[in-house]
Amino acid sequence: GYYREASIIDRLHDDVIAPARARGVETIWLAGISLGGLGASLYARDRPGEIDGLALIAPYLGEDEILEEIEKAGGPRAWHPEAALAGEDVHRLWIWFQGYAGSAGPTAAHPTLLLAFGEGDRLRRGQRLLARLLPPERVVTARGGHFWATWRRLWDLLLAKGEIGRSSALR
Repeated sequence: GYYREASIIDRLHDDVIAPARARGVETIWLAGISLGGLGASLYARDRPGEIDGLALIAPYLGEDEILEEIEKAGGPRAWHPEAALAGEDVHRLWIWFQGYAGSAGPTAAHPTLLLAFGEGDRLRRGQRLLARLLPPERVVTARGGHFWATWRRLWDLLLAKGEIGRSSALR
């Protein structure tokens, strides 16, 4: 419902981020699986500087039409949406993701982003496109599909990297 009502960003802020900050939490990472990965990404895009990092596991990154559009353009680095489409939410998200291309490090507008997905994930088309914008050390894959067993394995691999929970010190 939060996605249909376009209230996911406000809900994350009011129900998660603001209470954590009020309790004195200084470093906040958002982790999201599938549609939760979309929500975490939208939050980071629309509330720059409020989180330190994103851990996206098998994120949903749009319908086939936008992914095909990006592929036909030669990939996410070469893609430039038509002006009429640039205002649509998923198009704006991909425009924001482009800010990770060639990035030397996290910024307030683009916190650390870790991506993990199963090699057989049914959403891997978008995940592979996003991976092309990130340094290889920020991408983790494992055997498996869009299932809890795969996601748990991926989460363990992300945790083993030792980055989740680190402050970006950009705020």
